[in-house]
Amino acid sequence: MGHNIIGLIGAPAALLRIGEKAGAPPPTALPFDLAIIPLGETQLDRLTQESSSRYDEDFIYLSVELETAIGAAAADHPLLYIETDYFGGMGGQGAALFERGTLAWKDALRDGEKAQVKSPISQGLSRLGVTAADGSDEFDALGLGHFRNMETLGLAYDDGD
Repeated sequence: MGHNIIGLIGAPAALLRIGEKAGAPPPTALPFDLAIIPLGETQLDRLTQESSSRYDEDFIYLSVELETAIGAAAADHPLLYIETDYFGGMGGQGAALFERGTLAWKDALRDGEKAQVKSPISQGLSRLGVTAADGSDEFDALGLGHFRNMETLGLAYDDGD
């Protein structure tokens, strides 16, 4: 089974603002007073103004321009950028936390690497205040396993303009 999500997690009001700019579906409510919006190719292009000159080597879509756009949206509320790309147990994930207008933290895990203590997304969620119950992690506590692809977050597969 696969898991392929690119999106932002944070306060619903902050996500609504950046989601409108990106043309994303409305935020999907999550526990801990958080929400998530998907970022497909069209939304990424809108946020970066179709100009991505340099990508972070540990991420698939996180570029300097995307960092700038998310940072600007995170001036008042922290935002967590996440990306997952798993199929059949192989793949990776990354997370980047933006606070007070800047990139505050990031981590990624690629094929064959093992998380030291927590996965990058769970580490980022912990920084947002998500707490895990016994026997689970922050990813599970937020219910992110229910969203296996962008369509489950309301973004049509062929969402290109």
